Amino acid sequence: MLSFVVCRPRGERPLPRYLVTVAIALAAFGSAAIYTPVAAGPTGGTLTFSDVFLKQGIYTSDANLLNRHRVLDSSHPFRPQWLPDGSKISFLMHFKDKERLEIMDPDGSNRQILVSRPELPARLKFIKRYTWSPDATRLALCLTTKNYTVTKSYIVDADGSSRALLSDNSCVASWSAEDRILAARDSRVFILMDPDGGNRARIDPGMRVADPELSPAGTLIAFMCGKLVHADICTIGVDGSALSHLTRSRRIDWSPSWSPDGSRIIWAPTTNSKYQSADLMRTWSDGTHKVRLTDTPHIDEYEPDWKA
Repeated sequence: MLSFVVCRPRGERPLPRYLVTVAIALAAFGSAAIYTPVAAGPTGGTLTFSDVFLKQGIYTSDANLLNRHRVLDSSHPFRPQWLPDGSKISFLMHFKDKERLEIMDPDGSNRQILVSRPELPARLKFIKRYTWSPDATRLALCLTTKNYTVTKSYIVDADGSSRALLSDNSCVASWSAEDRILAARDSRVFILMDPDGGNRARIDPGMRVADPELSPAGTLIAFMCGKLVHADICTIGVDGSALSHLTRSRRIDWSPSWSPDGSRIIWAPTTNSKYQSADLMRTWSDGTHKVRLTDTPHIDEYEPDWKA
């Protein structure tokens, strides 16, 4: 079935409405530094992101939000992602009985259903998260019940077939180029594992966690840290070291995404507990040089994904 698939930036300046305390100096693995920033300024690549609450749809844009295009005009789209080769955009649709994973060309054409509700296991009819294998031949799906009391993760072929249980108590979130899968368990710990569920490593940041994503090099995890009514963006090494708060704000900072080279992180800060009125911000991976990319009261930017 699968057929492969603003506003101007405000400049490199501190966030004007909130006090920000920057946690600096990411630790090294062994003697090699994970990343050392060298300069601020615009960056390259292409974004895709969703608008959940207001002018609903999916957008693409350059990484500096200068050229913005609404490529999908539809209600209820969530979690758009570039395929690993950047040829297509996949996304979730949540409404009534039509829960499904879809795929389309970057301009919004050739829209197709990839995985639909009838193909999901009994009771687990809601796709909470998903992530692509590096070669785009498989998907890891986080499935849950309507009330989120049961969560299981599966590996499926790209057309939704050949489903295999990966984990019965964690939610997959990211699949690295090194063929390792990152999942979150009980909103408290991360599990890093092979696609067959073996070779597991437990990472405990010591706080509530959500929305994790592995860095392109597979050495760091960016994630939403703290309670859902007030959360920041944090990073931690895959060995459990180098925990760092990149933001310390009065907002709800969530949905972090790495730049293709791992030097920056983009995320969506919101201003109320209903996750509405979100804009996009960007920072170096050590938390310095924060940039407000959008200030759009009539568009809620969410869940950015960044490709080269």
